[in-house]
Amino acid sequence: MKETFPAATAVFDVLNYLDDKALERFMRCVTAVLEPGGIFLADINTLYGFEEVAQGALILDGDEGHGTIEAYFDGKRLISQLRLFEKTENLYRKEEGVITQYFYPSKRFRNFPGLKLLEVIPLSLYGGEPDKELLLLSRSN
Repeated sequence: MKETFPAATAVFDVLNYLDDKALERFMRCVTAVLEPGGIFLADINTLYGFEEVAQGALILDGDEGHGTIEAYFDGKRLISQLRLFEKTENLYRKEEGVITQYFYPSKRFRNFPGLKLLEVIPLSLYGGEPDKELLLLSRSN
């Protein structure tokens, strides 16, 4: 017997880190683990969050090293390039990486089989407009 739960969550932008195929698979898994009538709560970044809050450059400077984050939004994806220069004795070791997040409008979450979008709650954490939305979904009976 497969275990199911009355609720599940995906917070801290989890859904934004999934490309479209991974999002489809993830939402099928959510449906599979929720009991009928179960609730799924998740957050996503809004268009304002990507365009006005997340884009730009950040420079970090400390005794142990230096780092930069440069992020740009192409209308569908937020690409963040990270560079870290870590001090090791008299030298710096460089590490680099790229993180991609995907923009999904809340209406995208109306179309997953077995789930119903109950409510979208806008949140303004970093600006005058909502930069995040909480999604409340329920598994169909």
